[in-house]
Amino acid sequence: MPIQIANQLPAVVTPHQTWSNANGENPAPVVRHFETNVTLIFDPPLPSGLVPGKGDLYVSESQLIWFNPATSTSISIDYPSIVIHAISRNGDSMTGGKPCIYAQLDSPAQVKSTDDDEEEATAEFWLIPDNLSSLDAVFQALSDCAALHPDPDAEDDDEDEEGNGWIYSADDAQELNELQQAALDHLDSVFDGPNPMANFSNGHNVRSPDQFRDADEDMER
Repeated sequence: MPIQIANQLPAVVTPHQTWSNANGENPAPVVRHFETNVTLIFDPPLPSGLVPGKGDLYVSESQLIWFNPATSTSISIDYPSIVIHAISRNGDSMTGGKPCIYAQLDSPAQVKSTDDDEEEATAEFWLIPDNLSSLDAVFQALSDCAALHPDPDAEDDDEDEEGNGWIYSADDAQELNELQQAALDHLDSVFDGPNPMANFSNGHNVRSPDQFRDADEDMER
């Protein structure tokens, strides 16, 4: 399951604990970054009806974990399920304009339409730390940990469906399929400035550093 909800904090250790307790046993996942007072928002809401609110964020090597010490509630998100993550410097309507980490999940959520039929919606979440100066550190840790979990189907997709990915060049223009175009249009509605995937549709690598920076840009530095 991409998202797991539990009544306890999953076993994690800090790098110091891993070093000092190294004894040949398999250690618990290492936490690359820990941040208190981080608000977590999902849209659409979680099927369980749980509204996370504010808690502690553990960017561990195995999962992204949010934990509320007051209720002992944890929400763990598998990294392969996070298909897009970026820093939004200006925030949006979901965060009240506060800077945040914005992310999309690969599994669409089922929501009720106006005629009571179910339809698919983009599953998103936002991380808003009280300490806004920690955004870059959270983003870097998230990017590093996500890189530890490459998509196992990516290589097969490259071999079997060459040319059907996200990246297109001006010399070899191809039309986006409906799902890809919908994702791009949705990002345009989330960010006030250029969205982090806009360059994929036209072959131009143009980004706004004041608005956000994505994982690819950060890894190039």
